[in-house]
Amino acid sequence: MQLILKQQFSFTFRLLTQIVIERKPKRRLVMRTEILLKNFDEKASTRTVHVYEPPVAPQKLMEAIEWMDDDMITLITPKLLGKRPNTYTLTKALAETLLVEDARQLPVVVIRPSIVGAMWGAPLPGWTDNINGPTGIFAAVGKGVLTNMCGSVVSKADIIPVDIVANMIIVGAAHRATTAYEEIPVMHCASGDLNPLKWEKVVNFLEQFYHKYPMDQCYAVPSTQFHTSRRLFELNYYLKHHIPAATMDMLNGLVGRKKSNVRLYGKVWKMIETLHYFTTHGWTFQSKALPRLWETLHPEDKKGSAIQWYAACKIFRVRLWCCFVTTILAISTNIDLAYFFHPIEIPAAVWNKFLNKVFNFDIRQVDWDSYLFDYVMGIKRFILADKVENIPRARTNLNK
Repeated sequence: MQLILKQQFSFTFRLLTQIVIERKPKRRLVMRTEILLKNFDEKASTRTVHVYEPPVAPQKLMEAIEWMDDDMITLITPKLLGKRPNTYTLTKALAETLLVEDARQLPVVVIRPSIVGAMWGAPLPGWTDNINGPTGIFAAVGKGVLTNMCGSVVSKADIIPVDIVANMIIVGAAHRATTAYEEIPVMHCASGDLNPLKWEKVVNFLEQFYHKYPMDQCYAVPSTQFHTSRRLFELNYYLKHHIPAATMDMLNGLVGRKKSNVRLYGKVWKMIETLHYFTTHGWTFQSKALPRLWETLHPEDKKGSAIQWYAACKIFRVRLWCCFVTTILAISTNIDLAYFFHPIEIPAAVWNKFLNKVFNFDIRQVDWDSYLFDYVMGIKRFILADKVENIPRARTNLNK
């Protein structure tokens, strides 16, 4: 199987905002990964799986941007956005339109993740390396610097683990390489339709977790309340956070200490605003393609022995490293060095077992209590560098 793929296909996983196809000796599979929540407006509560028509032709917009100055671009931006929350959502939609227009004859597939969260499975459950999206919100709640958010607790959080996204991309690429489609297939990688997680559950879990496993340093008792009213939320935020922070900075300035509280809450506010549009709206993203793609792996092949699975893992790790080195060298030297690495034959049965067990992307298997526990522990471990042995002392400080 790998020999056939090596001889006949090149896989391009494009996670950026443009498609670049540089070499033409082989058929090239382009995997376009979009952010699901960035490709819609708020007209419908249920989002179907197709490419939506943008408000303007991408090519014409790019040509216009070339001669416009910053003031003119700022002036027309609200009209271009329509009901989209920001320019990022617009450019993602434009990128999909370009794919439909210019890459229809190529074996392209679009994967749309929702709100990407920490890792679910092995090797590091709960792993995350940034504070984007819900990670920053969870950390702020644990520190006690965020006690209010604007939104509805009955709305779906639609968090999707990062490894599920990566695994679906890999399996989706393999599936697209061997399956014909009349149009570019679009697949939603989301949890809300198949295994919904409500914000109410998230809020309750965070409050219970942080009382049992508090952060090393807390500014206040961890607690979060959702407000459906924007005005009420802003009033609570300024009374509980912004005004006290400004007061503390003023006092620190008088005694010669560093003023950092307002800057800290400025970062918290940016995180709140990033998710505000999505915590105050509710959608259901049709995710029928995910279970269908999962079922393309034969049921009997899901029952392989641990020895075969382990052997396939070892082979894949070697091959993945070789492919990585080859790609880096090829990019830096503009020379195809793939012939230095001899393809390894893997029996189809072992390969399918490997795909299913190693590339597990079935969101229906995720237990949210277990996942959220690993997620928040991962924030403490990988982001904040909190130590487990400090938890008893942190509990004592929290209860003072």
